[in-house]
Amino acid sequence: MYRILLVDDEALIREAVSDNVQWEEYGYELAGSCENGKEALEFIEKNPVDVVLTDICMPYMDGMQLSEKLSEEYPSTKIIILSGYDDFDYAKKAIRYGVKEYLLKPITAEEMGKALLDLKTELDAAFKLISALAVSGDTVDVIAAVREHLRAAYRLAKDRSAVWELYKSLERQEKKEGSNG
Repeated sequence: MYRILLVDDEALIREAVSDNVQWEEYGYELAGSCENGKEALEFIEKNPVDVVLTDICMPYMDGMQLSEKLSEEYPSTKIIILSGYDDFDYAKKAIRYGVKEYLLKPITAEEMGKALLDLKTELDAAFKLISALAVSGDTVDVIAAVREHLRAAYRLAKDRSAVWELYKSLERQEKKEGSNG
């Protein structure tokens, strides 16, 4: 199970999302909820999480500032923004900070579920890759694991051409390594 932190200044939103999302069904455990980005960073320092689901407009530290801090200090933590603002500038900043999803309120259970499952697929592929790298001294096995990770990324990516080029490059490298071994 992946650990997720919910960050929103509105108590009703935190409560509704906490209670109505079937976290375990999607492969997540709700690690906690926070009222703002400052509180979220303090929580994460003591309780590492895999995913942060955050609002944008909050007091003390907003969701964009939180996303920026997470991208700098906890780059492996994935971010989903849940916002009432359909603003292109926010979306551009979100991309810069590596935000995986930018979901608009109000959101349906189906939209939330799809976002969580897509992210779980990416997390699973990354975990599989890290595991392969940790236990394998065989270059061909490592390349195969990286290729599998890229396949998963390709299915989820908005810009598939870059992912496809990496995949093909690794495929050529794998063939080369396999013929040398």
